[in-house]
Amino acid sequence: MPDEVHRAQAWAVQLNAYRMGDDVWLPFAQDGQVVGDRVILGLVRVGPSAQVEVPAASRLEPSPIFGTVVALRGAQAGYDEETGEVAVKLWWEALAPMEADYTVFVHLVDEDGQLAGDGDGPPLHGGFPTTMWQPGDGVVDEHIVRVPLDVPTGDYVIVVGWYDPTTGARLTIEGRDSYRLAEPSHAP
Repeated sequence: MPDEVHRAQAWAVQLNAYRMGDDVWLPFAQDGQVVGDRVILGLVRVGPSAQVEVPAASRLEPSPIFGTVVALRGAQAGYDEETGEVAVKLWWEALAPMEADYTVFVHLVDEDGQLAGDGDGPPLHGGFPTTMWQPGDGVVDEHIVRVPLDVPTGDYVIVVGWYDPTTGARLTIEGRDSYRLAEPSHAP
């Protein structure tokens, strides 16, 4: 383990088997099928809670609060014409412990609220489940929204929020279930 971990994160505890004298990890099998050369036993939290610095141009003030558990401190989005993708960067701060491993939804919607693309996923691609977050944890989370080629040219807005993937229940924000980023993105 490194001498110092600067920010809270989840580390995987894994089991590997290695035969002395061989240069190969031994495989693990489940129900007679090889499942790889390691078994993930679980995740452990390491490091202290630490806030993240949000660039001035990306700060959201006041910060929208989802449920009573997480605040969106900053956001930025940019459309890449070459790839047809919208890169969305979100700065989160945990305000209270979370009872579920929530998923972030990042939707590209048109002026009528119709979905044109999405980039849903757990924060940090599942690398730091929200049940491990503690008050004060800052997390910089990135999502890619792939825009289909047949999406009409127009103005689009990024909408973000949280949901429990087991139940589908969303964390609310001021009576709504999502937050619209202020800057519309122009797509194809």
